[in-house]
Amino acid sequence: MAGAGLLLLVHILAARLLGPDYGKYAYVCTWAVVLAMVGKLGWDSTFMRYLPRYEVAMRRDLLRGLLGFAWQSTAAWFLAICAVFLLIARRLLPLSWHDLVFCYLLAAAYIVLRIANGCLRSRKRIFRAESPERLFYTLAFGGILGSLLLLRVRVDYTAVLLADVLVLGACAVVALAWCAGLYRANLKGVTARFERGAWLNTCVPLLFMSCMQLVQNRTDILMIASLLGKTEAGVYTAATRIASVMVLGLVSINTITAPTISEALAAEDRGRLGAILSFSAAASLAFLAVCLPGLVLGSRLLLSLFGAGFTAGRAALLILVVGQGANALCGPVAIVMAISGEQWIAFVLIFLSAAANVVLNAFLIPRYGLVGAAVATCASMIFWNVAMAVYIGLRLRIDPSFFRLVPWLVSRVRRPTS
Repeated sequence: MAGAGLLLLVHILAARLLGPDYGKYAYVCTWAVVLAMVGKLGWDSTFMRYLPRYEVAMRRDLLRGLLGFAWQSTAAWFLAICAVFLLIARRLLPLSWHDLVFCYLLAAAYIVLRIANGCLRSRKRIFRAESPERLFYTLAFGGILGSLLLLRVRVDYTAVLLADVLVLGACAVVALAWCAGLYRANLKGVTARFERGAWLNTCVPLLFMSCMQLVQNRTDILMIASLLGKTEAGVYTAATRIASVMVLGLVSINTITAPTISEALAAEDRGRLGAILSFSAAASLAFLAVCLPGLVLGSRLLLSLFGAGFTAGRAALLILVVGQGANALCGPVAIVMAISGEQWIAFVLIFLSAAANVVLNAFLIPRYGLVGAAVATCASMIFWNVAMAVYIGLRLRIDPSFFRLVPWLVSRVRRPTS
């Protein structure tokens, strides 16, 4: 949670340092995230499903096979999508050659961090999983930006992208070293065994889910940049960064509980699973109760931290807060569906939501600007979260949302009558 707060501060410093050029920086970073989400092939989530099971079953041969196959297939896949993206970008996107180079380098570092994160989280090494990206990166990169700002050094967005690449790359090396050190001794001399069919049957739909989530989460920014300009995209990016604070509680809890959810589902221990989900729901609800008033009442002040012109995104911010609040209240629906083997159904629901998001953004942005983009994103976000929560309740007989706390809350509010 602290790391996410530091990341928000990093973007505030970048916006103050770059001014109108912050939109250009945000645009390149957005495409880097798009490439990374597609390029990681869903292996981080696949690790959460298989690595704990192989650990419990003492299947070191499958552990070695899965880890080797994941990294090799990711490298080949990333090179392929880079080639395809180059052809698309040079013809259709306002990206220069140096923008593309920075985009590729950032994406590669993100991929290493995400896959290493899934590997470490599956072994419950939470600090090592999260600290390279959430702590080391934000402190180092934020320190560089803060120093430039204090010294009043004038730089353009390419200099900031260069610093971003160097810091994120160093953090990726640290994460990769920790991941390798975790398994090197245990897997030394072990002959790898492969279950490629089962692994691909899991990671491919998760890849499709990642693609659809990208459409869901990034379409608004990219379409604003194309239809309204990169300056407006920078304002909207600031609003999305602030609104994402609403789900920090859920994201932080998911980081801790995802491996235990996987273990409980594998052991068919519904009592333990219910306790984990109740804890997650209670923590998310408590965090919402604390941060919601501050975000609503202080929305103008928070946006002004990015710069004077960013307060134009206040209405969009308030709408996005509603969508992110619904996301948090529905609970870890995507994680439960992916780990429980319902990844194809999850993909269908995300696909429907993403398609609706594209159509709504195309219709609303030309007419209502940033507010139209926020309405489109909010509506589609609520749809897929509620749809997944309903499916999980009907199919798996599990309630991952805050509604599982309602009976307990009612019992606490009621007073016995004598």
